Amino acid sequence: MNALLHHIRDLSGIGGELRPGIVHRLDRGTSGLLVVAKHDAAHLELSRQFHDRGVEKEYIALVWGLVHAGRRIDLPIGRDR
Repeated sequence: MNALLHHIRDLSGIGGELRPGIVHRLDRGTSGLLVVAKHDAAHLELSRQFHDRGVEKEYIALVWGLVHAGRRIDLPIGRDR
């Protein structure tokens, strides 16, 4: 958070002092990607889209081994033990 505030001082205030601008944490147990809004209007709209399940997530994976073209891996994403 401190690094983010260092680069962008005027984030959305909706998240309060502890989480300014933070809209959503994608897949909290895995990637840790954050969605951050600079302005309150963007924060409200992004929050609405996540709430209404209007956000489509797409992942790119780094794999080890043979990958077959046109195949799909449809499994839960998790941390490496």
